[in-house]
Amino acid sequence: MVRLRQGKIILVSIALMLAATGCSSGKSAGDYYKEGMKQYKEQKYEEASASLKEAVTKNPNKAEYYIDYGMTLIQCENYEEALIQFDKAILDKENKIVRENNKMAYRGKGIVYYNLAEYESAEKEFEKALKITERSDLDVDILFYLGDAQTKTLNQEGAIATYTKIIEKKASQSDAYYKRAVLRGQVGELAESVADFDKAISYDKDNYEYYFGKYAILLQQGDSTAADEVIKSALAIKTESDEDYYNVAILHFYQGNNDTAKGEFATAIENGFTGAYFYLGEIAMMEKEYESAAANYEQYIQSITNLKSAIVYNQLGEAYLQLESYEQALKAFENGIKLNDSAVMKPLKHNEVVALERQGEFDKAYKKAKKYLEDYPGDEGMTKEVEFLKTRQEEALTDNTK
Repeated sequence: MVRLRQGKIILVSIALMLAATGCSSGKSAGDYYKEGMKQYKEQKYEEASASLKEAVTKNPNKAEYYIDYGMTLIQCENYEEALIQFDKAILDKENKIVRENNKMAYRGKGIVYYNLAEYESAEKEFEKALKITERSDLDVDILFYLGDAQTKTLNQEGAIATYTKIIEKKASQSDAYYKRAVLRGQVGELAESVADFDKAISYDKDNYEYYFGKYAILLQQGDSTAADEVIKSALAIKTESDEDYYNVAILHFYQGNNDTAKGEFATAIENGFTGAYFYLGEIAMMEKEYESAAANYEQYIQSITNLKSAIVYNQLGEAYLQLESYEQALKAFENGIKLNDSAVMKPLKHNEVVALERQGEFDKAYKKAKKYLEDYPGDEGMTKEVEFLKTRQEEALTDNTK
């Protein structure tokens, strides 16, 4: 099941979700629509999809039917069909209802492209949606999606501006401060980043993610004393749930208390928090237990539906490089590259060259290395690697002519 951002599911007619389901054999399009909305609310997405398909078949003139059918198809991960439904909903007419429907359809298309990791296309659809002034109640939600898409394409300045718009619309949006804080840290605005983390925490004092982020920025500033104080503040949060205890394990990991953290992560996994596999992998890497690290990273990947972040593939590949399992390392790096996660693309492409070289595929490595330097000029290490690979190519050609 695909989860939309922060579980926010915005459909055309929420009230219809509560309507009674028709059960006669001669059901109308409206009956199927009501039935589909009820099933959607109950998270029976395949059943909802079937009902809504009947609704649009019986009445092909209702844009809202296509929109809600498209949103249901997103939950079923049937993205191509979802795009078709949203396109059917978009009309070239100038009236209020059409503009409202068009806005929701553009939003739907943006979500599809985002889930397909086609982030530039997602940005275009979200921007189209935002140009429509109707349904302004959707703007904050769309802006969050847009900012996330811009972040994926490393358009940090654009994303910062987008999250600023959210804050201007609603100052209490702690997530907007948090996301802007992360981006400001990436572009070197460290003091502003800390200020944004403080703002986020002021609105949501029990959100561990905000403390994790502030901790990382303070370390980047070289202020380990202040960073330690952030961890202590986070540890003071009252632990009431299994999720809280999982976050405490992460805090102990940051403190370097790995023996305690390992036991806590094991408990977290038993409680369904499979993100703990990633941290167990990190601890194993620190302890040079590379087989254990690879196994934990693999478990993490298998446990995450619709994985977006590619960092785990880079770490998995690193573990396999240490194990001299170069074919598996290469596969991990390639899988990470497919996710189109700009934040991790540079190390993934660098390590892809390393894996190819270690396998003795010097021609492929040389071509990839040259392309890497086109994308990331000024990398002295890769420049030397290109010269080395060029020499190996020349040696191979000489051997072949003997």
